[in-house]
Amino acid sequence: MAKLFTPTTYHIIDYDQEWDEGRSNPYFPEYKTVSAKFFNADTNTTTGMLKFGDVESGAMMTLNYKTMPYASTKYTLSDPFYIYDMYAVVTHNG
Repeated sequence: MAKLFTPTTYHIIDYDQEWDEGRSNPYFPEYKTVSAKFFNADTNTTTGMLKFGDVESGAMMTLNYKTMPYASTKYTLSDPFYIYDMYAVVTHNG
């Protein structure tokens, strides 16, 4: 990968991140409990993708990911999303 993508020659092509609807996430069955249904309308999880390419090598990579809400500390603001599923698709020379 280091030969195909360098920090000085890649550029972002496309980006998308959408909220997942409903509470039907198989990774988090606790969202289906009575208390979760009372307090939450959805799981607050997202699905997204980031596509970027390298100008010199011509390679393109699409990162597909899923996030969930996460707080590393109880009383201070922290990173709002935790990536729990990610995979990359790389294309180069066909």
